[in-house]
Amino acid sequence: MIGTYKLSAKPSLFFEGEFKGELRGVAFLATCSTETMQWFSINCGQFERAFSMLMPRRFATEMVDTLTRGEDIEFPGLYEQEQFGCGFHYEWSPVLSTLGSSTVRPLASPTRSPVLANNPSNV
Repeated sequence: MIGTYKLSAKPSLFFEGEFKGELRGVAFLATCSTETMQWFSINCGQFERAFSMLMPRRFATEMVDTLTRGEDIEFPGLYEQEQFGCGFHYEWSPVLSTLGSSTVRPLASPTRSPVLANNPSNV
């Protein structure tokens, strides 16, 4: 099937130091009939959330647990490149990390803002 990929992952664990035995990162392999792609993603705690976009959360959790034990995994099914195009890398949002929850407030009312209302080009 052209355009669909089989995904597999091989964990990389820390072998010494303070984080010995913990998941350092994962080497991914995506193969289809016409190409093979490989990449490495550092573990920042994002894998369970990323995998749960492809499968139910309980399966995603099991897959991360398997990687954490140092075992290779194969993803069930086939995937379009768009489904794993981010490479399962950590996605950081500067907006969410700099704004505390106390500074994020819903709008007081669903009316147009005064700036938009007073701008003739928005009429």
